[in-house]
Amino acid sequence: MFTTFKQIFTPNPRDAFGARFTFVLLLLVLVGVIIVGWQRVASPVVAFLLASACLALGMLVGFLFGIPKILQGRQPTDEQGRSSQHRPNTNLEEISDWLTKIIVGLGLVQLKTIPGRVQETSEYIAGKIATSPLQIGAATTLTGSILVYFPVVGFLGGYLVTRMYLSNAIREADERLNEPSDAMKEIVKNVQESISKIEATLPVAQQDRIEKGLVAPRSVKGTDNDDPQKGKWGGLEERNGRRLSARGKKIPFLGSLYSIVLTVESTDSDKPLVGNVKFHLHPTFINSTPIIFVKDGKAELTLTAWGAFTVGAEADDGATTLELDLSDPKWGFSEEFRSL
Repeated sequence: MFTTFKQIFTPNPRDAFGARFTFVLLLLVLVGVIIVGWQRVASPVVAFLLASACLALGMLVGFLFGIPKILQGRQPTDEQGRSSQHRPNTNLEEISDWLTKIIVGLGLVQLKTIPGRVQETSEYIAGKIATSPLQIGAATTLTGSILVYFPVVGFLGGYLVTRMYLSNAIREADERLNEPSDAMKEIVKNVQESISKIEATLPVAQQDRIEKGLVAPRSVKGTDNDDPQKGKWGGLEERNGRRLSARGKKIPFLGSLYSIVLTVESTDSDKPLVGNVKFHLHPTFINSTPIIFVKDGKAELTLTAWGAFTVGAEADDGATTLELDLSDPKWGFSEEFRSL
């Protein structure tokens, strides 16, 4: 025990205030408990239960007031600047905000009546816990002191503990949530190493071509077959009230790999797109001519690609042909993707 007290009183450069605050808080609680147990005007057991309830209530209110708020306008990002798909659950924060406003509002409105309410409550409880009718007056004083002292101590303890310790724990938990796990980092590293080894073993003519499911290879610019759809479908992205567009999202940890969505839709409300659309992709895709049925006025094809190439599309049973070059900067792909 002596060693414990010595550690509490020994200055801690990292948390000197926290250690002393903890000791002072425990000391205040201990003093209150000793007084409650020492008195003889009321039942010690019932008085102790009342003090415990008041202390717990004060700590709960202090906890509600001390819960940290999360910046809603700022999205958590990792060390490479990518936005995380996970967001902290703020339900408890919102409930805390509502309750604290209600407590403060009611407290200000009923401020004048609070002393009278405390006195009435003290007299009512004192009549139940006094050891004899002659001790009701002293029991009323004891009860009133408990109703004031322990909630205040509990509020200070709950608020400061939440602000100093729980806030840091919540922040660290959120940071860990947004950080990729060691296992995921190892998997990504192995995948990247495997891709590098595969590329290194390919012939020079096929150095930048990789075929894997719906993943398009990196095209070899300057050869006759690097982009066979180029100029084959009229070179227009919009024609006959139909438009072909593209949007993409870079897949984390995998270099220039993008998830791409190709969309054919109508630009004329009087000529809705119906039936199906036949896309023409780079021939190194396993299915280089997928047919997509129109849904909600659009035909959307999702694929994954390492580099840019030209896409052709046939709509209206072949009556309308469209062409789109993914290397065009307006589609928002990175320079590395567009140059492959």
